[in-house]
Amino acid sequence: MEQIIQSLRSIPADRISFEEVGRVLYQTDPASYPYAEHLPEKVTTGYSRKIVTLDPIECLVLYWSPGAASAVHFHEGFWGYVAVVRGICQNVEYAMKDGILRETSITTVHAGGIVPEQDNIIHTIRNGSETQPLITVHFYHPALVNLDGLQIYDLANGRIGILNDQAASASWDEPVSSFSRITDHAFSYDTSGDDEPASHIIRPLIPKPDATTISNMLEAYYDDQATMYDYL
Repeated sequence: MEQIIQSLRSIPADRISFEEVGRVLYQTDPASYPYAEHLPEKVTTGYSRKIVTLDPIECLVLYWSPGAASAVHFHEGFWGYVAVVRGICQNVEYAMKDGILRETSITTVHAGGIVPEQDNIIHTIRNGSETQPLITVHFYHPALVNLDGLQIYDLANGRIGILNDQAASASWDEPVSSFSRITDHAFSYDTSGDDEPASHIIRPLIPKPDATTISNMLEAYYDDQATMYDYL
């Protein structure tokens, strides 16, 4: 993990952006991340999290029990990426319009894949397996020292909760003391299914080659073409 963190730290402060962090991370293979020493408690329900660093970009490792999911929550003022180290991760996005929340897309990502998380999205991350754990590494900017102010949605009851700095996870399983405010009847969740949400699958087969490898591949290709041209 240290090598990845050092690569992120090499980005000048005035150049840290969603695109630049993505450029660094997409050159890595999440399935080979050395996460073991940073693995949080292996819980049997829900998920656990452990912060690796907050400087300059937050990096944390999450362990998801089979079938676990975060509450649907709103990214306000921060963005990031979720690297899937082990298991099957599903990212479900929603849109709110006129007080009605609707599911808009589902992306299934296998080990080695990366989920981009833009600012101002409503989504949930969940373990796509009911029998196997999921391990993910999350990168966020600005760093979230805690979950204070995070807005989560209760789809079944139409509630919106605002977490405070005592919350350990983005979940409605948190005690009442972990919320600064809960608003009842705040929205309606549309389950009509009239519009089938878009579905995507990210299943990396091989790690993305580095620049030198790509250059060598291109050189070899054109050498072959030149040889064939001379032969003809």
